[in-house]
Amino acid sequence: MKIKFKLPILSVHFLVLFYFTISCSNSTPSSPQNQNPSVEKEEKTSSDILINPSNLKAQAIKIEPLINHKINSLVHAVGTLAVPPENQEEVSVYLEGNLSEIHLLPGTKVNKGDILFWVSGPAYIEIQEAYLQSKETLGIIKENFERIKSLHDDSLVSEKEFNSQRAAYKIENARFQGLQKKLVLLDINFDQLTAETIKTKLPIRAHQSGFITSIRATKGAFLKPADVVLTLTNTKELHLEIKIFEEDYSKVAVNQEIQFWMQSDTENKYTGKVHLINKQLDDNDRTIEIHGDIVDKNIREMLAPGMYIECDIITNSVEVPSLPSEAIVTINEHHYALKKIAENQFKKVEVQLGKRSPKYIEILNASEFDSGAQFITNGAFQFISE
Repeated sequence: MKIKFKLPILSVHFLVLFYFTISCSNSTPSSPQNQNPSVEKEEKTSSDILINPSNLKAQAIKIEPLINHKINSLVHAVGTLAVPPENQEEVSVYLEGNLSEIHLLPGTKVNKGDILFWVSGPAYIEIQEAYLQSKETLGIIKENFERIKSLHDDSLVSEKEFNSQRAAYKIENARFQGLQKKLVLLDINFDQLTAETIKTKLPIRAHQSGFITSIRATKGAFLKPADVVLTLTNTKELHLEIKIFEEDYSKVAVNQEIQFWMQSDTENKYTGKVHLINKQLDDNDRTIEIHGDIVDKNIREMLAPGMYIECDIITNSVEVPSLPSEAIVTINEHHYALKKIAENQFKKVEVQLGKRSPKYIEILNASEFDSGAQFITNGAFQFISE
């Protein structure tokens, strides 16, 4: 007799479920890369750079868009500071004599009319004597001439005698006027000059304000009119004397702006303006001289004639899409910047460079980037490597 067993339906279902569970547990689970190998490549490429937010903050990294910045076309040149010839005076004496007193030193500031030094000598006394003699002689001749003229008008003297007296008067009057003007040059008041007031020592005064830049004589020295005692320089008309090469001649024009600085002080820059352009080429070094005005009048007393300068003459200005120079990194003659593509994620992109200013560089391929594209604008070199 056979006995048949019948499994409940619930048990069969349980066995099937158990078998499926074991089969799944024995299979190798697939990794996320195996599931979708293209996802990581789309989000991050070899030119992408992730930067920790704390690094951005700690190093004060700036993220800014391309901006239209004024880029100047420049002509670089060198030159010196100078004054016009009329503002530099070599002071000498009018007559032979001795340098009696001098109390100045190079660098002393003087005003127009100040006494520079004193001179003395026989020639200065003699000219005062000659003036007083001529004054007396002219008085006598004038009186006699007026008497002869009156007689001549009445036809009581001959024409020859009248002409002789008139000539004598004119000659002495001319001598008197000449001596009078010489006394003015010697700073002598001829109206107050008498035999008792003849001066033995005379002052030489400054004809303009300025600074004593050199002294070439000492007290007691014998001076001739050709001898230079000192040099007086008026720095109020201090200007730039710049030399440019002939190939830059056509680029430079009057009234263009000049940025200049001392060769010994490159940090401080000053503004000037092209005033004159010489038309004569120097055959020796093929340069042309440019004269420039200093715009800031207050700095002139800080400067001195003869100082060497460097300068940039701004010949043209245009506004172009630009990045700061610190945003550009050059590798193997290629130029790169870091463009933001997501939060804390940047992409190394190649840029083409154009005109430059001291702080900005024109980006020639700016049209390849979105209008709102942003870039790291300082310290990009820290995050870009070959």
